[in-house]
Amino acid sequence: MPRPIRVLHIVGAMNQGGVESWLMALLRHADRREIAMDFLVHTAEAAAYDSEITTLGAAIIPCPSVHRLAYFREFDAALGRHEPYDVLHSHVHWFSGLTTTLARRRGVRVRIAHSHSNSSSHESGAGPLRAAYRNLMRRGMFSSATHLLAASRPAACALFGDGWSESSRARVIYCGVDFTPFSAADAAANRESVRQEFGIGPSEIVMGHVGNFHAPKNHAFLAAIAACATRRQPGIRVLCAGGGPLREPVQAQFEQAGVHAIFAGPRADIPRLLRAIDVFVFPSLYEGLPLAVVEAQAAGLPCVVSTEVTREVEAVPGLIRWLPLWAGASIWADTVLQAARQPVQAASGLAAMRRSAFSVETSFDNMQAIYRA
Repeated sequence: MPRPIRVLHIVGAMNQGGVESWLMALLRHADRREIAMDFLVHTAEAAAYDSEITTLGAAIIPCPSVHRLAYFREFDAALGRHEPYDVLHSHVHWFSGLTTTLARRRGVRVRIAHSHSNSSSHESGAGPLRAAYRNLMRRGMFSSATHLLAASRPAACALFGDGWSESSRARVIYCGVDFTPFSAADAAANRESVRQEFGIGPSEIVMGHVGNFHAPKNHAFLAAIAACATRRQPGIRVLCAGGGPLREPVQAQFEQAGVHAIFAGPRADIPRLLRAIDVFVFPSLYEGLPLAVVEAQAAGLPCVVSTEVTREVEAVPGLIRWLPLWAGASIWADTVLQAARQPVQAASGLAAMRRSAFSVETSFDNMQAIYRA
């Protein structure tokens, strides 16, 4: 038999997050006899998905010396121990300028720089050193990457520049979700069990959010929205799933706002948790294309989403209400309470998402075609 196509993904760490969940869906979907994936990570610490990755036969390759000269040596040594790789698939935003360059020097034939974030607004106020770094990394990508992929059009523009669509190497490929756990038949049972688990009463309104505690997720504004909603209507709960460095200060912000919030931590059962929610609230400052909103639509939830999020994510008509952040917490709270009265569309939402470009099957087929290039 011919040997499999060997793919090396470059990521920060394989903890639970949008990009990492998508990569795990690809790994579970792949036949390792045909496409064998490994993961080079920029940490020496264990991560949430490491155990499952190794169980599935893939390797975790630590390379923690990011932004130090030792990284060149670590990277070469890592590839030297595990070669040959046919594909390097880099998910580390600007740093992909270096990883694709090093892979070209090692003779890796397919070299992918993949943008998952629309960082344009965040980067607009950066100083000259940061601008020089971005220019250097972008030149590295354009000289070394064979493919320039992005999770959305804004994500492509952020990393590859305004003229990205003029390059034959550049294209948007949506990340996919395995919709199997979103069975509409389990909706009622899951709703009751999750609400019991967290002590949520049957008449309480639950605002939900899924996302790690990083600044772009704008949890402080979520707390302000919930505080306004609580003043209008008692019995508001907020259910947050995710981990990250800002969890403790965010918890303090919710407490100071007088909001009854539940912090569920990183979870592997997001489809089940979503069943307990009445309205999904997503006030991000910027995103690439948030799979959390894709999952919320698969659960049939009414959603209130920031206009800073690309509308490419909308796949189920009538589920998403779009609001600018400048509208303020009061208008957001009114809209959230209105959306919470909208019936959940579990069956139709799931059916629409299965037909969409966000299914793991479609995503895997797209990536497989590129890996075979």
